[in-house]
Amino acid sequence: MNINESFVENSNFLVGSDGNLVPAPTVVTAGTLAASVTDLSIIQNFNYRFPIYGGIWIEPTVGFNYTYSLYDAAAASLGLSDGYVLLVQGGARLGIDNFWGPIHVTQTITGLAYDDVTVVGGPILNAAFIGGPLLNANEGKLRGEGIYAMNFDYGNGFSSFVQGVVYGGEDLIGAGGKLGLRYQW
Repeated sequence: MNINESFVENSNFLVGSDGNLVPAPTVVTAGTLAASVTDLSIIQNFNYRFPIYGGIWIEPTVGFNYTYSLYDAAAASLGLSDGYVLLVQGGARLGIDNFWGPIHVTQTITGLAYDDVTVVGGPILNAAFIGGPLLNANEGKLRGEGIYAMNFDYGNGFSSFVQGVVYGGEDLIGAGGKLGLRYQW
């Protein structure tokens, strides 16, 4: 990935010898900074599907995501340094398999609790972006995520899906969605 930052600063005050601000001609400072980052991740989820009745099942899950970020030398000018994040999660997925005519449809609803257990260095460090250390601020905060998904299997390797996600916790609320089409051979 590449990270680019552009800035323009206008200043028209100086600090006088007495420590007070003194009006001065406006000085415009502008520039750009860029850096590259490579993320290396190990992600593992452990789950097992238990049939409940007919096409209804539940799938408890636990897992982790360990990501290590490696920055180039230019990253230091942006306040960035190599680091890692360890996220752990747990929850369950409830699913229903059925058919709409010839189309195999799987509907799922997932509830997960997750936590960035350890954040060291990484992409947001020393208040480099948006006024604060955003990634480090997530460390140790338990969060939740809910996912609703529908998968449509048309046969012959063709399938599609629609997914909605909501997540939140202390100082966090968000939502998103995805649509997709797949072909497997």
